[in-house]
Amino acid sequence: MKTMYDIHRDAWLEIDTASLKHNYMEVRRAVGENTKICAVLKAQCYGMGGAQVAAVLTDADSFAVAVLSEALEVREVAPDKEILILGYVSEAGFETAIENDITLPGYIPEMLEKLNETASRMGKKAKVHIKVNSGMNRIGFMPDEENADIVARCMQLPNIDVTGIFTHLATADEADKSGTRMQMARFDAFLDMLRARNVAIPTVHVANSPTMCDMPEYYRDMVRPGVLFTGYYSSDDVSRDRIHLKPCVKLKARLGNIMSVKKGEGIGYGFTDYLERDSVIGLLPIGFSDGFTRSFSHRFYVTIRGYKCPIIGNICMDHCMIDITDLPAPVLGEEIVVYGDGVNGADGAMNIAEVAEMRGTIVDEVLTNIAARVPRVFV
Repeated sequence: MKTMYDIHRDAWLEIDTASLKHNYMEVRRAVGENTKICAVLKAQCYGMGGAQVAAVLTDADSFAVAVLSEALEVREVAPDKEILILGYVSEAGFETAIENDITLPGYIPEMLEKLNETASRMGKKAKVHIKVNSGMNRIGFMPDEENADIVARCMQLPNIDVTGIFTHLATADEADKSGTRMQMARFDAFLDMLRARNVAIPTVHVANSPTMCDMPEYYRDMVRPGVLFTGYYSSDDVSRDRIHLKPCVKLKARLGNIMSVKKGEGIGYGFTDYLERDSVIGLLPIGFSDGFTRSFSHRFYVTIRGYKCPIIGNICMDHCMIDITDLPAPVLGEEIVVYGDGVNGADGAMNIAEVAEMRGTIVDEVLTNIAARVPRVFV
């Protein structure tokens, strides 16, 4: 039986379900049974597919996303889980969030008051996690006495149900943890301010993926792993000792054409490459509109059966050309590994971390740059 990627697209992102589950279980082993896991599925769970990953990680206590549209997709496969939106949702989305039992972040009093009014009009309660700005200075209540008064008052709004309070740590993936400790001191001080006002503290969560690897003292009531599910760590400065991961994502395609081309011929847009020998040129049906960046032109390779096949010519919008002259007996339609096991791995293709290093960026960006039109296939 043909799969979706056989029918609709000859390039696909392949997710190894067993490795994905292994990574989740490593998180569970590290944090123990008494700490809740909020699986972060933002940006389609780092490019893997948010709803698809949610359908696999059914043991997670709750899920988190970045925007309302992601929350609605996850709700389709997780009807009974709490789904927390971590970022901004405008007033226009309040009714939809409340109707679908989506939890919103509360970080300014005006938003909470308007959300309370909307929920009252609907005859419902809106779920909220209070966001505290402990130092990242993106969103959140500043952790001072004035805002402790405001949060204490807002938590009494009749149509608001505050089920959590959290902050985000900006430097947890760095070797120097002083910034993280500073943020936690501010956050804990704010919790003490709320307790002094007789506020019952809801579920507390602060630990993102790098914090989970290095600082178990900050697990608190719940943790928020995200990129860990892909099998990659947040940076080279994060410890590998506590949580042992298996990369679970590969980018693949099928060989779309085999063409003999004479020495001296130009290849691709701009004729930026001229052949130095009679060559066999293959078609890789993936391009920069798929997130396979044009900056890889002339300096990247893919593998077929373990043989390195260099990119030749400029990467096009939807395709690019590869030199398969040294590939024995190429076969139309055979599998190409674009991002794979690593240069020393079984398939010899660069893995996501190596690709990120070549691009001068992070794993998160490489994965989330893979376009939505590239099917996600769970195997």
